[in-house]
Amino acid sequence: MLQRYGQALTDLAPVAPQDACIAQLQDLMVTRDRLIDGRTALKLVSQSVITPMAVTRAKSAVESLKEQITGIEEDIKILIEGSDDHAQASAILTSITGVGPITAAALIAWMPELGTIGNRQAAALPGVAPYARDSGTSSGNRHVRGAADDRAMLSTWLRCRQSTGTQTCAASPNGSAMPARPTRRVSSRSCAN
Repeated sequence: MLQRYGQALTDLAPVAPQDACIAQLQDLMVTRDRLIDGRTALKLVSQSVITPMAVTRAKSAVESLKEQITGIEEDIKILIEGSDDHAQASAILTSITGVGPITAAALIAWMPELGTIGNRQAAALPGVAPYARDSGTSSGNRHVRGAADDRAMLSTWLRCRQSTGTQTCAASPNGSAMPARPTRRVSSRSCAN
C-alpha cells in the first residue's frame, strides 16, 4: 500500500524548504503583534484602575512594551536589509503610498509568493478576491472570503486603493494588480420600509 502511495506521488514537484529568513521574520512579526496586544490591554488597565500605584505600574509596563516593540522593529529592519531579495521587495512595497516598512515586512513574511504569482492568486492570498457563489443554473452574489481579517494584508490593500483612487493596486513586486472589493449596490426600493 505504501509503495503504491509513493508511486502516485512521484509526479509531484518538490517543494522548496522555507527560507530561514522568512521563518525568523514571521516569528518577529508574531511577537510584535502579541506585544502590541499586550500594550493595548495595559493601556486599558491604566485607564480603568483607580489607585495611583496600579496606574504607575501599568504605565511603566506600557513604556517597557513600547521599547520592546521598537527593538523588534529594528530587528525586522536588520533582517530584511540582510537579504538582497527581501530588501528589494521591501523597497518596491514601500514605494506604494501608505505602505511602510512594517507593513512591507508583514507582506514579505506572510506572502513570500508575491512577485512570482499572478493577479488572481495574489488577490486570493490576503482574501480580497471576489468569489462567485454559483451552483448549477443559479447565480449568487460575489463575496470576499479568506484571510481578510489579517490586519496587515487588508489595510495595505485598502490604503493602496485609497491612495491611487483606482479599482486596482499594484501591490506585488512584479506589479500585479489586486482587484477591488466588490461593492454591494443597494437600490432605493430595498431601503424603503
